[in-house]
Amino acid sequence: MQKDNVSKTATESYLDNTGDLCKAMFIEGARVLGFSLEAPIPRDAQEKILLAAGLIANGLAALLDAAGNSDPEGDVYH
Repeated sequence: MQKDNVSKTATESYLDNTGDLCKAMFIEGARVLGFSLEAPIPRDAQEKILLAAGLIANGLAALLDAAGNSDPEGDVYH
């Protein structure tokens, strides 16, 4: 199999890393709630993990606002 030699853009690399981070956060959330990925995670546990992710997003957005981040390149939502 030939490896693709096309380099990724910074955005593509960032998105790959973001996907890995999201997966790791989901796995850790399940572990904290007492579930492994060996069996399906119950819906109520999935809802708790999604709620926690939303709270994290809201908290980080508030921190960015409080810090007065005026750099558009550093803005998560640009």
